[in-house]
Amino acid sequence: MADDLILDVRGEDGVLRAFFNVCQHRGKQLATGAGQTTTFICRYHGWSWNTDGTTREVIDLHRDTGALFTARRVHAMKRLAEEMPTGASYMDLLIAMDRLHREEGKKDGVSWDQFTLEDVGALGLDWHVLPNMAFLLQEDGAIAYIARSNGDDPDSCVFDIYSLERFAPGQAPAFQHDVIEDWRSVPWPLVPHQDFENVGEIRAGLQSRGDRFGRVNPVAELTCINSHYHVGRLVEGRPRKSRPDPHEKNWLCQASHAPARGGLGAARPWGRSQETR
Repeated sequence: MADDLILDVRGEDGVLRAFFNVCQHRGKQLATGAGQTTTFICRYHGWSWNTDGTTREVIDLHRDTGALFTARRVHAMKRLAEEMPTGASYMDLLIAMDRLHREEGKKDGVSWDQFTLEDVGALGLDWHVLPNMAFLLQEDGAIAYIARSNGDDPDSCVFDIYSLERFAPGQAPAFQHDVIEDWRSVPWPLVPHQDFENVGEIRAGLQSRGDRFGRVNPVAELTCINSHYHVGRLVEGRPRKSRPDPHEKNWLCQASHAPARGGLGAARPWGRSQETR
């Protein structure tokens, strides 16, 4: 409708409703075309909504990013599933995974025995470096993302991806640098391919009036909350707090322990009072 994304739905109760066609988590467009359904499921992180606009399910999990792990870690995870008994405790699985991963590393001549399991835990998994860099870390490798502006075009960017892996002495391959004009021309691993497929619909959702703010998960997405807090703080010139408040709304995001309490944004006629940006 005009330049906005509107989702018209006749619910199971027979009532015709209109919502902004935007997931309230990260702003992705929820649906395309026409058809019949009882649930709208966002293909980005799996949040789902009923046809009356209420929340159905909020996924509170760290997504499976196996395609971003080194081959050694993937082999260790397969061994974990085969060797550990059903019903093993989380701590037993954590200790076993650490042991198996180290064993797979030593097969390739790679060792990080100087670091304890506590050291590995303190390393964390996801680091953001202001203003536009993110690292996904593991013991024997890392993925780094950098998003840069593409001239004056607000609807595109230059996206740098660094794939880093620890090798045994003398075994590191030559550095390879590829320039890809169109991401669709490359057979990406599953996870980045899915992320790139979502970009167009995420951009459309973020440009909709229905994307009032991102409802970031306060458990699984603390890194995002922290990054947004500091960007907003620097832009607005606010003093730094020792720890950001996950409930504090700033110009980029608002986190809530009930992330989808308000459900989908109901579409209102133009000109009425509405939060816009």
